[in-house]
Parts: sequence; structure tokens; C-alpha cells
Amino acid sequence: MVKLTADLIWKCPHFFNALKERELDLRGNKIAVIENLGATEVCITLFDQFDTIDLSDNEIVKLDNFPYLKRLGTLLINNNRVTRINPNIGGSYAVHVSLSCRVLAKFTYFGSHK
Repeated sequence: MVKLTADLIWKCPHFFNALKERELDLRGNKIAVIENLGATEVCITLFDQFDTIDLSDNEIVKLDNFPYLKRLGTLLINNNRVTRINPNIGGSYAVHVSLSCRVLAKFTYFGSHK
């Protein structure tokens, strides 16, 4: 199980995307757990440099304990097995609304199917 760490963030590509936003590409790293990022000042400082974070094609099940990042505008999580998104993600209502509108349209939800 791969965890999101400061070392992994440094090793992954980051660039200016077509919208001229600073993007961190964490695609396809088999990341299963995003935990305790709020407790790690180094990770928050690294993450807060990006307008877009792409976590596509990983193994994330829960989007929980994700810290408030004032610069983050787009979080891509498609092709994961997300079944739970913490309603208080990011620690503020404004971020929650933004993520609800922009992220939920960009990932495949594997919830309960009946």
C-alpha cells in the first residue's frame, strides 16, 4: 500500500498545464491512503504550491483528512474507487463547495449499486 508522502510529492512531475496553472501529477502511483497530511507541515507546504493536483489512476477509497489548501482549485481523482468523501474536506465550507462542484464531475463513483 503506497502512502502519499513528501518524498513522493518531490519525485512526481509538476508543471504548468494548458490553463497556465501549476499542476502536480500524482497519477498512477497506486496511492491507497491519504492520511495525516494536515499533521505534516512539509506536505502542506509542498501541496500548497499547486493550483491543480491530479490523483487519477490510484487506489484511493476514502478522500478524508485532506488539509485546507488555499491555492488548490482543481483536484482530479478519476479512476479511483472512492466510496467516501468527507463532507468537511479541506476544513472550510468554501473549499467543500468548490470540490463538490469540480471534483465530483471528474471521477467515477463506485458506491453501493443496487
